[in-house]
Amino acid sequence: MYKLFLFIFWLQIFLFWGCKTESKTTIAPKDIEVINLQVPQEENFLKSSDYFDSIKIVPLETTEKSLIASINRLVVSHDYIYILDRTSNSVLAFNNCGTFSFRIKSFGRGPAEYTQIGDFCVDFENERIVVYAHAPMKLLYYDLKGNFLAEDMLDDIYSNVMAVDGKIMLFDIDPIKKKYAWVKPYGSNSLKGSYEIPDFVLKFAYQRTGYPMVCKSNRPYFFSPLDYNIYLCTKDGIVPKYQLNFNENSIDINYLMSVNDNEISKLFQLCSEKEFGFFISNFRETDDYVIFRFEPGKTVIYSKKSSTAEVFRWHREDMAALGMGMYFAHDGDDNNILTIVEAQNLLTQFERIGWNLEPYRNDFPHFQKVENILDSISENSNPILVFFKFISN
Repeated sequence: MYKLFLFIFWLQIFLFWGCKTESKTTIAPKDIEVINLQVPQEENFLKSSDYFDSIKIVPLETTEKSLIASINRLVVSHDYIYILDRTSNSVLAFNNCGTFSFRIKSFGRGPAEYTQIGDFCVDFENERIVVYAHAPMKLLYYDLKGNFLAEDMLDDIYSNVMAVDGKIMLFDIDPIKKKYAWVKPYGSNSLKGSYEIPDFVLKFAYQRTGYPMVCKSNRPYFFSPLDYNIYLCTKDGIVPKYQLNFNENSIDINYLMSVNDNEISKLFQLCSEKEFGFFISNFRETDDYVIFRFEPGKTVIYSKKSSTAEVFRWHREDMAALGMGMYFAHDGDDNNILTIVEAQNLLTQFERIGWNLEPYRNDFPHFQKVENILDSISENSNPILVFFKFISN
């Protein structure tokens, strides 16, 4: 009897802790929020004044040391705007008014150097900038002023990096790794994989959008171009938090799995012809909204309060006459979305009307903010960042 009692006692303990451990790494279906989407047949316009109440315009200072060739990732804090420029193999930092502060660029093959930058993130909890290099494969750590601290060598190539709860997470879509995320404690060589990649995603593993597959806004997220799950990142791995339902425009997985290998490179054409919603990118969450893009050429704003989504083709900017900026999901816990406006495009817009600005002054309530920068930019200037602040619910 005593042995039977001990057996039952330890069995209960085992089951209890087994269930407790599982609950850390999984989310029950009832906890996955479904975002229902109806893709409009006609062109639909996002009018700025319907969603936003203010605009902040940040022209990035243009000097010989601060020239930007491309913006591949962007992190906003209270003090700095950090920009990944893969073309120049560097990370640049500007203050929140756009004044250049410093550039991280350590080109070479020795310690504290790299020859090809892949991604970066800012770990505010540990006050460091983390640079992931493709070649040689390593993580380089800097303080928030850009001073080198240390480095860790890696054994494989990844696509994105993010700091989550004091740990580093690396992300990729790779038929060899077969898992989306890999958790790495600081200073450790051990990597723990998280979440099996679906087969149809692996089949098209090298068809990407060119945008980061991660965003750390009010919470950290990972998203895959063909996967309708949006994953919340935790210190233990990733778990589905949102699920996109495109209804009649949902991807037909059986169809994709039947695509011949020699047609894999035609994924964009194939999905467009079938009118699938695909290539999820630029996912960002604020307190009240979820925002993301999908192809072909649509932007979604989802209200968490009303559980309704609007799908837009174009952005009709009726607050500051900024034309067609490109929405780009930035890292940062704020209530904004960001568009990137090329200086040359902005100048061309007003050249076409002979610089007659009076109608703009009358019709656009925030136009003065644009007018204030026109004399300070040229067609060779760095891009202009435009932050649209959501109306608070």
